Amino acid sequence: MTVLDLSQYDLPTLDVAEMRAYGVTGAILGVFSPNNPPHDMANAADRLIAGGIPVKAWYGLAYYGSAYGATRDITWAAQLARQFKTPYVFVDSEIDGTGIFTDVTEPTPQARVEQHDYCYGIIIESGGGAKPGTYTAPWWWNPKMGGTEKFADSPLWYANYGVNDGKQPPIPVVNFGGWTKVGIHQYTSTLYVAGRNRDANYWFLGDEVSQDDFNDLVLACFSGSEDRDANGKTLPKEERLPIALTRMRNRADGCFGSIADRAESAYVIAQQGGAGGGIAPHTHTPGGVQ
Repeated sequence: MTVLDLSQYDLPTLDVAEMRAYGVTGAILGVFSPNNPPHDMANAADRLIAGGIPVKAWYGLAYYGSAYGATRDITWAAQLARQFKTPYVFVDSEIDGTGIFTDVTEPTPQARVEQHDYCYGIIIESGGGAKPGTYTAPWWWNPKMGGTEKFADSPLWYANYGVNDGKQPPIPVVNFGGWTKVGIHQYTSTLYVAGRNRDANYWFLGDEVSQDDFNDLVLACFSGSEDRDANGKTLPKEERLPIALTRMRNRADGCFGSIADRAESAYVIAQQGGAGGGIAPHTHTPGGVQ
């Protein structure tokens, strides 16, 4: 699944047919700055949808320290999500309003958290039913937001480009800000599609395992000799499942030989400084991250 995130910079080359032919399956649309008014992005959404590319989320930048700048783009994004019945709106957490807005007070981590929380309220109260989420990475979140875990129950849109060659593998798990599960992974800003480099993402939201698939997985991993009756015949699933679930929970709690060591993946290792774990600057802000 190739999901592009698009903004005002992409509008001059918004060739929906070419994007569709490339294999683009969805778009995340950003609305920010007076040069990117909501109606321009609404027109882009109409074109994408008409061409068979659904708009999966909206986002806006929160310019912390400015009462106006911290909420302007989020208000626009929430309104557009309501108009297009889009399920997610992300608060882009990567920049302060210093040098951009005139009403800026140098923000503290606590002040940024409060403004971020206010943005979530705007999204929820917009009446469109969209769920708020956060776009960020540890290089910003930990020092600038104090590493707060206040928003850990909301979706994370995680920026990690690796070496930004478009080959960064998916990163579905992280360990910062209370988040462990990645909702969207922005993995490059150099995917060449329809005449220019684009930001591209792996989309994990909505990919939850069904209950039947979960039950089958538990049975495959944690079944034992009790699977069969005295005659060696396999028992029905509904009889085997409670025992397998109990075994799974016991092992997860450290009983009968913990399997915790097996749970650590290459993705987790990367987050702890392994190969490919670096985070390149991302490009929602004009000129990239300073």
